[in-house]
Amino acid sequence: MVKQVNLIGAEKVSADELKALMITREGNFFGFLTGEGTFREEAFQRDLAIIEAAYYDRGFLNVKVEKPTVALSPDKRLIYITVKITEGEQYRITSIDFSGDLIVPKERLFAVLESRRGDYFSRAKVLKDDQSLADIYQDQGYAYANFNPETSVNPQERTVSLDFRVEKGKLQTIDRIEITGNTKTRDKVIRRELRIYEGDLFSGSGLRRSKERVTALGFFETVEITYKPGRDDSHVVINVEVKEKSTGSFQVGFGFSSVENFIFTAQVTQNNFLGWGQSVSASAQISAL
Repeated sequence: MVKQVNLIGAEKVSADELKALMITREGNFFGFLTGEGTFREEAFQRDLAIIEAAYYDRGFLNVKVEKPTVALSPDKRLIYITVKITEGEQYRITSIDFSGDLIVPKERLFAVLESRRGDYFSRAKVLKDDQSLADIYQDQGYAYANFNPETSVNPQERTVSLDFRVEKGKLQTIDRIEITGNTKTRDKVIRRELRIYEGDLFSGSGLRRSKERVTALGFFETVEITYKPGRDDSHVVINVEVKEKSTGSFQVGFGFSSVENFIFTAQVTQNNFLGWGQSVSASAQISAL
């Protein structure tokens, strides 16, 4: 059981704030019932990465999270963990620019960024910006567009310059759409929900909308849409992989009343009848009347 977690050096980011992000928690009186406080090595290693990421997202580019020390109580039932943190200084973003294969005005690219000049550097925001920028290019048909955020750090002024360098790659046309995992649901039920079509240019937002619509059918536990190279370097194959789930239900009921005496009810419902995506239900009630 984890008795105590000490975060030495956590000053600019409070220890309580960091502990709230961690999986490893200090045990309490009810820990033996809930399991809270039990030490797990793999979870704690993830916590160290979470602590480091929390600092990166607040502009601490030189943070160091040292190897923790672990001490046992004399009876070897309790664990005391100490993690030493060297925070360093916070860095602000001094400039943001774009370079490489620019096919749209920079103003449109700036509009989707969460990172702003003057803000503290945040690795999480930069990763989101990278995806948002790629979405613009993917909606133009560049399925393999790649934005590489390059940073230039000025330790004296504690600033960071960001340059998103884009490699657009080749235009991609959808070669074919393959559907797998639908053991019961017919292909056409899934295809009519897709917002991407064979022969059209690749569209990243089309993939997302397609996944949302297929998921909304309610017939599948999971829906994954991926793509891979097609017959040549300018075509892609879309793979829609689904995992079926039970879509039927059966209910029975019994009752008694002074008017009808004994009552029996039954209902069966199938939300994906014969795989056509149609809902069918039947119910019956039997009583003295």
